[in-house]
Amino acid sequence: MNSKEFKNYNKRCSIIERLILDKFIYENITFKRDNKTLYVEIIINLNSKVTIYPYSTLYEIFINVSEIIANRTTDCIHCNKRINKNVSCPYCFNDYCINCYIKLFERGKGIIICPKCLKLSGFIISDHILKTSIEEIIKQLDYYNKN
Repeated sequence: MNSKEFKNYNKRCSIIERLILDKFIYENITFKRDNKTLYVEIIINLNSKVTIYPYSTLYEIFINVSEIIANRTTDCIHCNKRINKNVSCPYCFNDYCINCYIKLFERGKGIIICPKCLKLSGFIISDHILKTSIEEIIKQLDYYNKN
């Protein structure tokens, strides 16, 4: 994004933030900027997130946040145990625990198949990058769960 696009994106994110907080007043919702992509992320209940992309419509964002709130569960769909740290599917927003996410990521060599909607995300990576990627995933999740 150039500086004008970034300024417009920030302005749009501020408006979305106010609307989301007004609509979901009783939910634990925070907003954080991803340090790598610079996109704003909506963090729901300290663990689920929706990224505000420049091309995301307000309707899509509201639907995604609503679905996460409506479909939140305390059990992982993969292992059926209580979720401590979770990851959400970018398509159906179902949550599963970090350990299952890492197992799926490792088994698929970077490609994850959601246990609920069966959609693919990610891309194949080499074995020597796989370990580094898993460490980065854990770091990212620790960051979101601490802040």
